Amino acid sequence: MTQNHDVEIGRTIRNGIISVLELWASKEAQLNYQKDVPIANVPAELFCQWCDDSYHKESPIIGKEFSIKEKEALVQFDEIINRISDLTPEELPGITEFIETNEWKIINQAAIETLPKIIRPE
Repeated sequence: MTQNHDVEIGRTIRNGIISVLELWASKEAQLNYQKDVPIANVPAELFCQWCDDSYHKESPIIGKEFSIKEKEALVQFDEIINRISDLTPEELPGITEFIETNEWKIINQAAIETLPKIIRPE
């Protein structure tokens, strides 16, 4: 792989992580997601996008793409979302119901607090 390819992959992963945080931080975006993809279980998708698809704290790409302070913020968010994930039922309710739960409110607030700590690449 070329250095340019590695940079491109790193930037894609960074942007993906930021996009998932932005989605978790926005009730409106989550409701729009449900409207745009009515067959989706948006809460399950949100957890999956973070826990399975985007953030892998041991990845060397994370180490290269994020500053120490950014990584600390991501670790804190990851701990919160994993703790909440363990408390939620296997079968999550739809998004209109889920956004009324304390679990959603905790993750939403954590995402809102994490985003300003992460610099969006130009």
